[in-house]
Amino acid sequence: MLKNFIGLIFCMNLSIISQCQAFLNGSFENNSANGIDQINIATNADFDALMSDMTAFGSFPNLDIIISNTYCGLAQDGDTYVALTGGLTDALSSELCSPLVVGQSYSMSFWARQCNPYIALPIQIGTSGIPNAQGTIIYTSTQPAESIWTEFTFDFIATSADSYITIGCISDNAGNDVSFWVQVDNFVLTGLTVPVLDLGPDVSTCQNAAVVLDATLTNADSYLWQDGSTGNSITVDAPGIYNVTVTIDNCIYIDEVVVDEIGLPSLELGADTTICEGLAITLYGTTIGAANYLWQNGSTGSSLTTSLAGNYYVVASAGDCAVTDSINIQVESFDEIDLGPDIFTCEGETVILHAQYPGYSVVWQDGSTGSTFDASAGGLYSIIYSHGQCSASDFVQVSLNPHPNFNWVEDSLKVCFDHPDTLDAT
Repeated sequence: MLKNFIGLIFCMNLSIISQCQAFLNGSFENNSANGIDQINIATNADFDALMSDMTAFGSFPNLDIIISNTYCGLAQDGDTYVALTGGLTDALSSELCSPLVVGQSYSMSFWARQCNPYIALPIQIGTSGIPNAQGTIIYTSTQPAESIWTEFTFDFIATSADSYITIGCISDNAGNDVSFWVQVDNFVLTGLTVPVLDLGPDVSTCQNAAVVLDATLTNADSYLWQDGSTGNSITVDAPGIYNVTVTIDNCIYIDEVVVDEIGLPSLELGADTTICEGLAITLYGTTIGAANYLWQNGSTGSSLTTSLAGNYYVVASAGDCAVTDSINIQVESFDEIDLGPDIFTCEGETVILHAQYPGYSVVWQDGSTGSTFDASAGGLYSIIYSHGQCSASDFVQVSLNPHPNFNWVEDSLKVCFDHPDTLDAT
């Protein structure tokens, strides 16, 4: 019957999958007739069971589901078609995927034929708010041609928000409508407003950032997400493939979206540190995946070199995602290191050099670490002061002069009065 109308018509959805138990663009292929003709089906309920998407409501239940070539040839499209007797002795309806929109224009087409020795009555199409009534007649066809499938098309403007299309034959007004028989196939309705389920494009989000996926559709009966939740939206904070199934009036809409994560690694400028006065340190803000950098002074390189104390930070970003880190730098300065001027003294004199800065560690040129050093032996002496990572040094030259070696020629010297002599102490 009007079972499987799929495509441009009903339940067309831009989502991944759209299924509908309704008036679809097809040719009665979705049925349970098991590949054989079902002639003069006993009850309307039996017909409904064979054509599960349809509702039969004729006064004389003898609808026919035909598959063989026995009655004037094969179906107009596919393998199956339906035949109705006259008047409303046979009638059926099919539920639309969504109600008609009042004031909207629609176009409909279908195929029909007469099969001798029976006479085919004109076909009436209607819209109804319930499944078991003919409703408002929107079209009456001419008499179909004999043994040849004829296409009928018409346009109409919806005057009410009906949810069913109905199909029946007009009466011959002679009371013997059962003797009339018409075959129908391949109904198509265009212009129907069909809900479109769209979770949006795939998402690239920041690490651990939350994303709201919203599947809200008007008049939805139910929602079912891949995790079993049943709300119209979910909030996710992990990468993966997310899908939802929405049901509206027996129509099923499915969509999915991929949530990807921009996993910017953590940024590490290192621990707070102290540098020595006059020296520089280079801070590296590089992190995998980052495309942009911004330091506290406005510079945009991936690294920053400084010799000044202060708080430094950098923001590394890629798209809308960013990571940041900061570091405190202190600068340590030494007072002027000075062992004094070079020393000139006599041999045998004691010379003591003193480390002048308490709290600093010192190393003398021989590796000793005392606060004083005996430099009486003379020579070049050096000292290195250290504090933290900083150090400074100085050196001093100690020069020793020997004592002179001189002797008088005699222990005593006699000179005559008025006759001076010279003493030489060279």
